[in-house]
Amino acid sequence: MNKKFLVYSLVGLLNSFTITGLVLANSEQAQSLPASGNSQQPRSVRVDRHFIEMMIPHHQDAIVMADLALSRGRRSEVQELAEAIKQAQTREIQQMRTWYKQWYGTARHLWLEFTTGLYLNQ
Repeated sequence: MNKKFLVYSLVGLLNSFTITGLVLANSEQAQSLPASGNSQQPRSVRVDRHFIEMMIPHHQDAIVMADLALSRGRRSEVQELAEAIKQAQTREIQQMRTWYKQWYGTARHLWLEFTTGLYLNQ
């Protein structure tokens, strides 16, 4: 394997660990949220929002890895899978962004994209 591929793989892996850490930390917070009370949104709405906020960067990382496989992969089976992943994840990102804007009245928080180091077109 060449060094550049290893570096990109490591960056992708580290991003995954970062996202996993954020998800775990935030899931503990989500579990500790009161089911009712003074909060403005019920717990289920906050969990839905949190799910979208965490899944978009996760999908973006999958697209980055798929691009690597498409540009550097040798096996046609891997490239076919990478293309399918890229198409599906792109479609799902757009769907989640649409829902987020409809349900919460705003575009997704950009800080989530900054935490993954990705600046992909909206």
